[in-house]
Amino acid sequence: MGVAQLYHHLVHKSLIVFLLQVVMGVAQLYHHLAPRSEVLVVAKALIRLLRSHREVQSLVLNCIASISTLRKGMFEPYLKSFFVRTSDPTHIKLLKLEILTNLATETSISVILREFQTYISSQDKEFVAAAIQAIGR
Repeated sequence: MGVAQLYHHLVHKSLIVFLLQVVMGVAQLYHHLAPRSEVLVVAKALIRLLRSHREVQSLVLNCIASISTLRKGMFEPYLKSFFVRTSDPTHIKLLKLEILTNLATETSISVILREFQTYISSQDKEFVAAAIQAIGR
């Protein structure tokens, strides 16, 4: 890799980290101050960020886990975005499980429990134990 390519790569990575920090800061600000109608815009932006690298996913999921404890409705339309993939690393699976548990309502509980039942057959024992605990909550 040449010097110019290396420089470009470093600038690109730094810019991504900076933009992520801006989005996360705005999301937290909206969470605490914005009216309900505007909060949904932030939810959509955070969901889009879940398509990024695993490091970004982890940060975004932590943010969503925090927000979803107080504003369930904010992420309810995106429930399936938190379904676990077999390729997800354990820490991502656990964050998604926590979010799904936070989002459980009378209307969504049957879908969530059905999803949790599929997690029980996972090869990831730590995740299976957490899924069983989540079902108990």
